[in-house]
Amino acid sequence: MARLVSEAQANFEFFSPVKYSEPNILVRQGLMIEIFAVSLSKEIIKKVQYQESNTIYDYLWAGSSEFYLSLIKDHPISLRKTSTTKLIQKYPIYNHLCEIKSPYTACAYDNSKFLTTLGNTVYEYDIETANSSKKVISQDILRQRSVINAICCNKNLVFLGSFNRLVYIIDRRSGKMLSALEGQEGGVIQCIIEGNYLYVGGRKDSQILLWDLRNPSLPVNLFSFPRTHNTFQKILFDVNTNLDLLIGNNDGTIVKYNSSGEVLKNFYGHFDAVNSVQFFQAGIISSSGQRHYERVSLPSLIRIFDE
Repeated sequence: MARLVSEAQANFEFFSPVKYSEPNILVRQGLMIEIFAVSLSKEIIKKVQYQESNTIYDYLWAGSSEFYLSLIKDHPISLRKTSTTKLIQKYPIYNHLCEIKSPYTACAYDNSKFLTTLGNTVYEYDIETANSSKKVISQDILRQRSVINAICCNKNLVFLGSFNRLVYIIDRRSGKMLSALEGQEGGVIQCIIEGNYLYVGGRKDSQILLWDLRNPSLPVNLFSFPRTHNTFQKILFDVNTNLDLLIGNNDGTIVKYNSSGEVLKNFYGHFDAVNSVQFFQAGIISSSGQRHYERVSLPSLIRIFDE
């Protein structure tokens, strides 16, 4: 049984999935972006908050916890300083009508770059210089209006999780598709690459699929991990370097699996749907909450557990 160490409660709407980078937690409530610090005693302390002017599609650390990126509807991607939320840099993406369009997601890597995608184009940015490059993927694979909800990458490949339940594996140098992964029950909302293995989860999807990508042109589905995901909202999982999988469920439980599907830990962690979990030192950071269309009194929480 995991031991609860500390918690913070939402006071506006509900917490969306947390993003942790030592020692800070990045999260949002509605249009409000909030940053919490985790003290040496593992207490959760609010540092800053501010309100955006439009829908927040995504938010992520820019390599470290000193800066973060936010993706806001009809705005350029923004880089802000964590301690002050001061705007440092903008990364606009334009459509064929020279209108600013906002991607739904991005991923940072190498502490200095990030990838994002809009329609059938993958954009790569240098965080410091704002220099960019792009790869256009064949219209036969992705359309200009294709919706990509998840992206991750390694040195050679980009993985694009689509609303149409597929994950496209793209060669980073050529922009060519090597293969497409099927099997999700809902639109793909998360993918994590760890070594030669890719973990994929979908919206309202009862399984997380594990793929062996040692030959990315012929991927092999190794295992399906069960979970309870009955909401259209994002419920994010995490994977550590040992290939242990950490998931949250709609019923408030948190489950830890090894790569063979064996349950290593299963405990009741929240009163509402657990919308994110992350490995944290020798413990777990998690968040809960979802949109309810009837009045309910379930608290939305960020919680830290010791394992």
